[in-house]
Amino acid sequence: MKKQLIYFISGIILVLFSAPLGRETLFTIYRHKNLASEALTLLKCSANAYVLTGIMLFVLGLVKYYVENSSKP
Repeated sequence: MKKQLIYFISGIILVLFSAPLGRETLFTIYRHKNLASEALTLLKCSANAYVLTGIMLFVLGLVKYYVENSSKP
């Protein structure tokens, strides 16, 4: 159960902090470029990537939890 809890918590934290992480990733990668017209689109895409990663971690924890509990007699 401890490993599944790590997946649950890390997935939730990643989803909650997806916007600041996406913004920092965008500013780190495109630091010296002028992105006036594409900045909002790139920001949404990078934040959505972190949200999807968090959801996948959470689902991985759920699957591992159900597999562990269903294999017990």
